[in-house]
Amino acid sequence: MKKKYDTDEAFNIHILNILKDYEAIVLHGYEEYPERIKSDVDVIVTVEGLQKWNKALTQEDLEVVQHLEHEATGHFYVISADVGGEDRFVAIDLATDYRRNGRIFYSGEEFYGKRRFYKDFIPVAPTNLEFGYYLVKKVAKGILTNEHQEYLSRLWQRDPEGCRQQVARFFKGSEDAMVCSACQYNDWIHVTKYLNTLRTSLLTTPRTDQPADRLRYIQQNATRIARRISHPTGLVIAFLGPDGAGKSTIIAGISKDLQPVFRSVQHFHLTPLKRARPGGAGLDVTNPHGARAKSRWASLAQLGYWFASYTGGYAAVILPRKIRSSLIVFDRYYYDLLIDPKRYRFRGPSSLVHLVGKWIPKPDLTFVLDVPADVLQQRKQEVPFEESQRQREEYRKLAAELGAHIVDADRSVEEVVGNINGIILEYMERRVRRRFRSALFFRS
Repeated sequence: MKKKYDTDEAFNIHILNILKDYEAIVLHGYEEYPERIKSDVDVIVTVEGLQKWNKALTQEDLEVVQHLEHEATGHFYVISADVGGEDRFVAIDLATDYRRNGRIFYSGEEFYGKRRFYKDFIPVAPTNLEFGYYLVKKVAKGILTNEHQEYLSRLWQRDPEGCRQQVARFFKGSEDAMVCSACQYNDWIHVTKYLNTLRTSLLTTPRTDQPADRLRYIQQNATRIARRISHPTGLVIAFLGPDGAGKSTIIAGISKDLQPVFRSVQHFHLTPLKRARPGGAGLDVTNPHGARAKSRWASLAQLGYWFASYTGGYAAVILPRKIRSSLIVFDRYYYDLLIDPKRYRFRGPSSLVHLVGKWIPKPDLTFVLDVPADVLQQRKQEVPFEESQRQREEYRKLAAELGAHIVDADRSVEEVVGNINGIILEYMERRVRRRFRSALFFRS
């Protein structure tokens, strides 16, 4: 059962205490902790600390709803909780080193035993290493905003000599002097002007790792990529239901609420080859049964096209997005052809539609929005009452066949969205926990 907290601060404190217990170190951005965590928590640990952390996640009372490996040594987690009756998320970006372009700039072992405690319990890096990590990260990315500049200058003022030594690790001669002067006087004009040059110097510094270490990293990264492909961290969900069930509104709600759990949220209408309009809405059809049905041969050709678009489209469009940790949301799916063939002007045998459907890739989760026919008619009158009633009954039967979730959509939008969010998060949590318990995900 999901852990409940009265406030965001209580949730944050719980997570930060667990990080403290497992030898983790927060690298930056902690000034407003624990009252507010406004972005990912960047954390570094030793290799041994990572193993302890992963095992702890199967034992602590935390709901981890996302885990992805973005580097052979980097792991991204999203932890969910109920705060005052609403879903809240904290993202933790945890690594055993900081590397860029194959070069290791800092290792978790370098930080080990040197952490200090902000507000007496939040484990953070010593000032000189916090400064060095932050400087390297921003220069390597080629991004140095006014906020970044001020942050680096504040750190410099706390430990000028320690920060100076960190600059000297990565920059020489005039570049060293230029960066030190910028930090000391908070005057970054020259640094921003020559940022690309500094970035090139940084990323071409001599490597400190050994050939055997590089080979090991390549092997680990290949294994990571294979895991990402074989165990995608994205999710494919589909919403079914008659006109007036509220699919577009519900899709917009869950997309907004669950965005923190995924790298992106992408919408499709009916097939993998048809992107939906912004907001998750499908096509506006005012007279879905008004068009003349196609011939049998044209209907068979249409079914062949759908089969190709769902199988080929899934492989070319959907699966890559799922591997890249996207939430993929379908407004209607192949199964609608079984319920409402008139909408698609289809006049082929339903038995063939059933047969082809066995080869169509299934969404991870399918939701049937269930609304009484009289309520459907109040919302939309695009089909007669009898047709609304028939579709409702057929969708309920279809849900039983598919193992889909029937959701009572004759409630407030907030209630329906909350119900669906809960189902999705529970599915995600079970998936993460199952993978954590597999020896496959305990390898470093």
